[in-house]
Amino acid sequence: MLEQWLGIGTATSVQTLKSSLDTVVGLPWVNTVAADRAGNALYADASVVPRVTTDKFVGNCLLLPALVLFDGSRSACGWGQDANAPAGIFSPANAPSMLRTDYVGNSNDSYWLTNARSLLTGPAPLGYSPLYGKTGVEQRLRTRIGFIQFEELAQQGHQFQLSDLQTLVFADRIYAAELVLPDLLAACPTNDATLVQACTVLAAWDRHANLDSRGAVLFREFWTAASQIPNKWKVPLDPADPVHTPNGVAPAALPAMFAALKTAAQTLQSLNIPLDAKLGDYQGETRNGARTPLHGGVGDVDGSYNSLRMSTGLTTTGYNNVYWGTSYVQTVTFDDAGPVAQAMLVYGQSTDPKSPYYADQLPLYSRKEWPTLPFTDAGINADPNRKTTTLTE
Repeated sequence: MLEQWLGIGTATSVQTLKSSLDTVVGLPWVNTVAADRAGNALYADASVVPRVTTDKFVGNCLLLPALVLFDGSRSACGWGQDANAPAGIFSPANAPSMLRTDYVGNSNDSYWLTNARSLLTGPAPLGYSPLYGKTGVEQRLRTRIGFIQFEELAQQGHQFQLSDLQTLVFADRIYAAELVLPDLLAACPTNDATLVQACTVLAAWDRHANLDSRGAVLFREFWTAASQIPNKWKVPLDPADPVHTPNGVAPAALPAMFAALKTAAQTLQSLNIPLDAKLGDYQGETRNGARTPLHGGVGDVDGSYNSLRMSTGLTTTGYNNVYWGTSYVQTVTFDDAGPVAQAMLVYGQSTDPKSPYYADQLPLYSRKEWPTLPFTDAGINADPNRKTTTLTE
């Protein structure tokens, strides 16, 4: 793995980076995404994957699919050998990769959707090994909103700046709401006071998870249950368009949807939380007695690109303290002088409650402010908080 990272660090273009990935097998599980000054973008899965080819999945070698259990008594079912790779694993040269001049992306979903304009299907006729991930299947909502946001801006012929990417990262759109609310609100019953109130709140909600978004708490409680409803989509998955499908609410799923919405409204009422409560009043992180309101949704569940999983469910004080999610966030470009990077470590630079850096960056995240990381000597020396320590033996 160290040799692989050295190869990545010394690459001068995405082509030389890809050559390094193909030559040295050492990355554990991660995807590799890179861009270079010539305007090329690379996606590659150069992780260590058993060399079990697709034909072994579709033949009689696979004995128990649920456990990915193969017949080890026959050499024909063995893992095999790739050139330039240890026995039993794929060479990254034969793994999923894509090189383009517009963009590539991945949000912890299948390699299949690396670019919304060109799906990565793999070599004919059987494609890449299923061990790399599934193709032709529904993608997570967070993956979909990432591509939708990017494509909406790209189709305007816009030349991207750091500020554009930062806006997309913290746009806090709730894609599930965009998919289901048009059909849900159009069919809202008029003979149930609780549902009428809930639908009124959701109709006025901005369909975001910003601090001042009213209705985000109600929708989260609703969608946490409603997302599990089977056969809920009106338009099924189109494998040729995994970004925009499936979508809509199937008429047969509406009764279950409204039952989930009513339950969600009653949950808020039982906790004395207004149905149109601001998200920032009920989602926050408390450190050393100080509470910081937090924006963000639940990622793969509700389709917020900015994903937080809170440590508690909904309580009288809301969703309290982050369990995991958005953590280190960095946007980078280059000018003639070198790297230009803005970033934050959302939950603070220290885990020690006595440290002044324990919660120093939470307010920055809350306000969506991106501090600049000094790179040059001049930039470092200009930092008003700069300190020097001289060590002697």
